[in-house]
Amino acid sequence: MRDRIRAAATTAAPTPSGIRAPQTGRRAIATGWVRGRPGPSYPAQVLNALADQLTPTAAEPVTVEVWTDALHTAGRTVLATVPRIVCTATLDHVIATLPAPRISQGETCGEWALRLRTAARSI
Repeated sequence: MRDRIRAAATTAAPTPSGIRAPQTGRRAIATGWVRGRPGPSYPAQVLNALADQLTPTAAEPVTVEVWTDALHTAGRTVLATVPRIVCTATLDHVIATLPAPRISQGETCGEWALRLRTAARSI
């Protein structure tokens, strides 16, 4: 007997281009699947936008205020046109994969931006 969770995670038949699209609609939207070719997922786009927000202040140390403001701006920028449920799923994924800034070690915004871009590539 197959359980519903594993059955929902299965993928559909291959498309003509050979790419397998996820079967569930919410998961397809949250991971950023586009017809034909997958692009960067929404969580990866948010992490890259967050790194872009931190780049102008690369030499300054990361503070809680700096990274929360940058995260809010990045989330609003990337997720402005998607449904609320997709925003929630995307931000949950971002928070789960977000490398924590090393505030106590004096990490700069530029150093954290590099770690964010590395995390975005792995999503």
